[in-house]
Amino acid sequence: MNLHLKASSKTTESNTNWYKADNLSMNFSYQSAVNALGQKALSGIELSYLFQDTVVLVAQILDIKYSRIWQVLSDSHSLRKVASIGENSLQTDSSEINIITNQQVQKLLENTQPIIQINTSYCQIDELTIPSPSDSVAGLSVLIPGAGKPLGFLEVYATEARNFSPDDIHFLQSITHILATAIERKRSEALMYTQSQILEQVTFGVNLYEIFNNLCILLEQELPGAYCSILVVDRENHRLRGGACTNFTPRIC
Repeated sequence: MNLHLKASSKTTESNTNWYKADNLSMNFSYQSAVNALGQKALSGIELSYLFQDTVVLVAQILDIKYSRIWQVLSDSHSLRKVASIGENSLQTDSSEINIITNQQVQKLLENTQPIIQINTSYCQIDELTIPSPSDSVAGLSVLIPGAGKPLGFLEVYATEARNFSPDDIHFLQSITHILATAIERKRSEALMYTQSQILEQVTFGVNLYEIFNNLCILLEQELPGAYCSILVVDRENHRLRGGACTNFTPRIC
């Protein structure tokens, strides 16, 4: 009897050590993945490629089928799906959402909790209008933090029952912080580029209306889907007239 107990104790100890080793390996994989993505973000890779690489990496590390990234565009009015994995070409649902007219999405982005459980009894958003994959069983939505408001969110979905662990959540939050830094840096670089381009044109005496037109083009490049125009004061006729409008019809200008 005593021998049996001792053997059982060693077996338990062995199992515990195996679990600890396995958990350590898992944490190391998470950290390695975070480090690799961080290095890629610092390399100056285009955001579209970084987003797609991120969903692929997250799906591999968490061993899940689906991962998606939604980004709040520069106009702050639109939410766009910018990357996904696991969805086929027929699953084109809601690739862009108007935030202003969608209260559920507003609620999601204004939520004080950075982690939203999806497809479970703990889901904090009722009737979320962003549909989850039809065969998903459990999911998480993790906000991408911004200086003043969220920049978007990262979604993951499992097709089998799963309770995402604290390590899973910490991993996803680390990923979203990398994305946040990359998005903010790209926006800052774009603003600096626009400013330098306009100042350079002013310095070399480029025609004012050509500068206006170039400014509209630069702004529209940074605000997908937006139309930019500039109106100038006509002091002689006491009215406003078109100074530049790249995408409007001439009579609107």
